[in-house]
Amino acid sequence: MSALNSASYTKPTIDPSAIKLCTRLIPDLEAHVTQNQKLAFIVFKNYRCSHDQMMGKNAELERSVDSIYLRSQELCTGLREVFGKTSLRLAQLNQFRPKAVLQAPYLWYYDSREELNLKLDGSDATLKRGQSVEALLDVVSMSMAEEYSVVDALLAQKTIQWEYMGYLYRVGDVVLQSNNKDLDHCQAYEVLSTQLTGSGGGPIDRIVLELRTWGFDGTFKQVDSRLSIALSRFESEATLPVTALPAIPIQYAEHDVTGHLTRRGRMYYKLRNKGLVAYTGSVVGSDTYLHQRRFMIDTSMYKQIRLGATDGQEDTMRSEPDAASTLSEEIPKHSFLLMLPASIHGYDLLDKRWSQLLVSNISDVKWNAELFKQVILPPREKNLLEAVVKWPISDASSSVSSGVRGGQHTILLHGSPGSGKTFTAEAIAEMTERPLFRISYSDIGTNAPKAKEHLQFVSKLCNTWGCVVLFDDIGDKEQIALVTAVLHSLDVFTGIVILSTNLLGRFDRALIPRIRLIIRFERWSQNDREKAWQNIIERLNVGMDNQSAKFLERIPFLAKWEQNGWEMDSTIKTAIQLAHAQNEPLNKSHLKKVANNLEAFQEYIGGSGEGNW
Repeated sequence: MSALNSASYTKPTIDPSAIKLCTRLIPDLEAHVTQNQKLAFIVFKNYRCSHDQMMGKNAELERSVDSIYLRSQELCTGLREVFGKTSLRLAQLNQFRPKAVLQAPYLWYYDSREELNLKLDGSDATLKRGQSVEALLDVVSMSMAEEYSVVDALLAQKTIQWEYMGYLYRVGDVVLQSNNKDLDHCQAYEVLSTQLTGSGGGPIDRIVLELRTWGFDGTFKQVDSRLSIALSRFESEATLPVTALPAIPIQYAEHDVTGHLTRRGRMYYKLRNKGLVAYTGSVVGSDTYLHQRRFMIDTSMYKQIRLGATDGQEDTMRSEPDAASTLSEEIPKHSFLLMLPASIHGYDLLDKRWSQLLVSNISDVKWNAELFKQVILPPREKNLLEAVVKWPISDASSSVSSGVRGGQHTILLHGSPGSGKTFTAEAIAEMTERPLFRISYSDIGTNAPKAKEHLQFVSKLCNTWGCVVLFDDIGDKEQIALVTAVLHSLDVFTGIVILSTNLLGRFDRALIPRIRLIIRFERWSQNDREKAWQNIIERLNVGMDNQSAKFLERIPFLAKWEQNGWEMDSTIKTAIQLAHAQNEPLNKSHLKKVANNLEAFQEYIGGSGEGNW
């Protein structure tokens, strides 16, 4: 069928023997085209030979895919002008060129039908169509109307049949792969190409998608992959939900996937350099639930430490990084955010190890500057401590001649167990908005060279991340001697170092000149214990089923027990567990049972044993 200024053709007829009868034979197509230079386009309708088809005048011939051959430059220019005003992508517009063959089902028309009609109905002067454009669109509309109607009905129900799979996937579309996991694990991809193919050159039995997403290993890099969807998925049912396919176009996904992936992408992009985050949920590969656990995100540091170790995602990063999206401080384009990874590695500051975190479970850290107000110290010592950690002096202004760099602040906290030393370190970290890096004697080990090597590693991390370093519960002489030795390795550290001990009398005096401030935590008085009980009860308000007001009235009674902070915290938490186990509201009797149990244990071991502090 050819077109000059309008679309007109004669429908093929069929004789009683079911043989197609043409109305005009064109033995040489090239010669015909040469003789008819005004032809704008040619429509090819292909028919399959059906030897077993029943003969008769009502017989229908099985038609395969139609196609349109573009000839006229004027037509191609007109098509680009008309469809350039719609939301068609550039790749779709570029197919309108002379000698190009447009294949049915003409998705460029299917995708823009409503938009195009809306503009024309609105008498948009920029969309005046020439006769050849009008003729081509009429041909497409008439030949595909029935099929478009079927597809519209299927997609309206978010379902699809195998023969219409081509309508689902377009070049440039964003699709999701969930791997049968929840939304937090799903990954978005851009479709690069689609191809219908058959095994061993046989009938078409699969659609192959070339996909691209983004990975990150210090720079953003494109990650390419391939996905094959087989006809066998439709063997049990002719019609399938779109969401049952391994690649789901994002517009057919359940829930607010676009909003979820956009928020996740913004968080990931914000963490492309480094940052401290709070994490609530289970890390990848673990069932343990974490609540507001602090993790440091630093992909560059992770890459340095794990040099030579790769995972599956990193192995597939082959293309060059996108410099604009790596260096720009502005939020990049929307599709880029959708395709950022679902997980990122973070360093657990409590367990001292790297874990794979789901980005959806990450939130900003909410610093508690009020925590320092709950530190139980005399006003003079408390003011000194606050001054040292909040207003540090620089190297240039330091007059210290001990050989310790002026940027480092080493603070020694000493006193009996449970007097608030560790809590004070936590409060300092919250007040200064710095990560708290705890180091116990078990972390250091007993081998001095290895300990020094470990502390140099810690120094690198803490300098990079601006941490408050806490050496917690330094005990016997061996530990003190080891800490004295390894503190030399922290000369390059420019942050806050806090030493906590119950045994000040055993400290090496050579260590004292290295310490900026020494704070003694006295044994608590009745008044101190009342303050401590008030702090604990207010912090545990949720666990007490909102009965904190009742217990605040009983603080004088609670403070009569000569307990330290650790014992108070243990008493109240165990009492809450006891109340839940007995299905009762927390009351005085629960606390008394737990306290009596603790007192009996202390009497058995001969007292609390405060030691030399």
